[in-house]
Amino acid sequence: MSTAYALVADIGGTNTRLGIVGEKGDQPIECVKIQNADYTTFLSAANTYLNQTNISTIANICMSIAAPIEGPAIPLTNCNWVIELDEVRKVFDANISAVNDFEALGFALQNLPTANVLHVSGPTAATETRKMIVGAGTGFNAATSAKPAGFGMAYSLSAECGHMTLPIEKEFEWELRNYLAQKYLRASVERVLSGQGILDVYSWVCTFYDLPYQAISGPMITESALRGDDKACNLTVEIIASIFARVVGDLALANLPMGGIYLYGGVTRALSPWIKRCSFREIFEAKGRQTNLMRNFPIYLANEDNIGLVGCAVYASTQMNFATSPFKGNASTREQ
Repeated sequence: MSTAYALVADIGGTNTRLGIVGEKGDQPIECVKIQNADYTTFLSAANTYLNQTNISTIANICMSIAAPIEGPAIPLTNCNWVIELDEVRKVFDANISAVNDFEALGFALQNLPTANVLHVSGPTAATETRKMIVGAGTGFNAATSAKPAGFGMAYSLSAECGHMTLPIEKEFEWELRNYLAQKYLRASVERVLSGQGILDVYSWVCTFYDLPYQAISGPMITESALRGDDKACNLTVEIIASIFARVVGDLALANLPMGGIYLYGGVTRALSPWIKRCSFREIFEAKGRQTNLMRNFPIYLANEDNIGLVGCAVYASTQMNFATSPFKGNASTREQ
């Protein structure tokens, strides 16, 4: 009997990760990361990838997509791709399954290898299975996951947290809120906690504090702030890290993830030196009458880029049929 391989795809706003799964419980193999801007559609990216592997037939495709899953045509929130599920099904003659990208991350949470996570603050031992993953990257979102006793597998619930209203507490933050609302009609969480958010906050900081503006990238801003050699960059990252801590605290109150909060994404990694500081935890816990409750949540940094593919594989194993795979071993990663 031929192997019913599955293509797993973690489709983000900037990058897409692709891998192959051959059997229930397998880790994705032949994992690659591509730049969305290098391809006109997901189909062209998937075809190019499969042509470079030794897999000629794909029976199943599971995609995690950085957008709400609301119909057969799924436009990405932060990319001009539109994923046409029926078209993908016809081109590959395969079974198709699609989940929100953070829903896939939630499925992966219950089985994350300890080598891929770093404990940042809070308790070191969790007593419950309910966990939450929060990510800042091209956009912002979160998902919760749990594995109740007596059930065979975990469940995962995603949301659209990046579009929540930006939480403002300090007087000067109202000026930032007004700046973002004027530019985008509305000041949402994602307008600060994202790659573009770094640039917008930096632009506002330079204007508000009358500091020299430089045409620099988001990574250059965080790197300069880490060196401490530019006041505008320093203020930008401090403001973003403070709002990040506040938002994560709000999400913890909404979801009560006593099993741990996992912070994920490219912007999150850039902010990690600030996340590790005591001030981040202090802002996270500053919830008035619920401050004592906030001290019970462990916070971790998730450093594994292929978590989304692992989550796709877990989800696919519940939706699709797999045959025996000749591939075994750990996931490997390469870049195109």
